[in-house]
Amino acid sequence: MVIDTIVKLVDVAHYLLTSRTRKAKHPGYVCGVGKNHIKWLAAHAIKKTLLRRQTKYGEVVAWLDREMSRLALKRGIKDMKWAP
Repeated sequence: MVIDTIVKLVDVAHYLLTSRTRKAKHPGYVCGVGKNHIKWLAAHAIKKTLLRRQTKYGEVVAWLDREMSRLALKRGIKDMKWAP
């Protein structure tokens, strides 16, 4: 259930960043972040939050790790460094 919620959250984030409404309100707006990058960034942020409660969300954190690895290999994101 938590994983399904995360997947839906990422879909909504991508939609909001690329929607026609946003483009209409902000002429010339172009989203330069691809869906895979949005997925990776969301997974990173959610994982960082859930690590505080790792015992309760161990399965979700493991899924996030797998998803981040898959996305990193797909788009070469693995070299990105993030501040703690």
